[in-house]
Amino acid sequence: MALNLFELSLLQKMHEALQCTLLDRLSVIVTYTGNVGAGFILLALVLLCFKRTRVLGAIMATALALDGVLVNICLKPMLARVRPYDLGVELYLITAHPTDYSFPSGHTAVAFAAATAMSKGPRKAYIAMLAYAVLMSFSRLYLMMHYPTDVLGGAVCGALCGFLSVKIWKRLTTTKGAEP
Repeated sequence: MALNLFELSLLQKMHEALQCTLLDRLSVIVTYTGNVGAGFILLALVLLCFKRTRVLGAIMATALALDGVLVNICLKPMLARVRPYDLGVELYLITAHPTDYSFPSGHTAVAFAAATAMSKGPRKAYIAMLAYAVLMSFSRLYLMMHYPTDVLGGAVCGALCGFLSVKIWKRLTTTKGAEP
């Protein structure tokens, strides 16, 4: 509980220093694109549609599936960390309150899973996805939906799922004679 209150005070100070209409709108939009991983799932499906990007789409789809199981089925219910707004402290909230647990950040995890998977794609696409994952992380903090350690945990979980997915598909495609 002491860690929660310490991190909450950091969030409040960050928000007071940065709060503006532009960041309010941008953070809501970025967070919305990460809801249930829909934008990333759509990207994986599009990549699967073309022979040239099919393996990359499979890597991303696998990373997203691993992330969904690890974060939403295993860790969140097991750790059951309350969200910042559940501490009974008055916060400036501008978006709907999620009803699941706080650790790790699912939005951050899915964004980093997709970005890490994209490391096997074009360098510019990978850099863009990585930048977007960082922006997603910031939006979760700015909107006070997560503590900093939730976002850090989500980034680690997502990157791990992306890394495992790359390794899985490298082994699968190497045995068949194609390098991902």
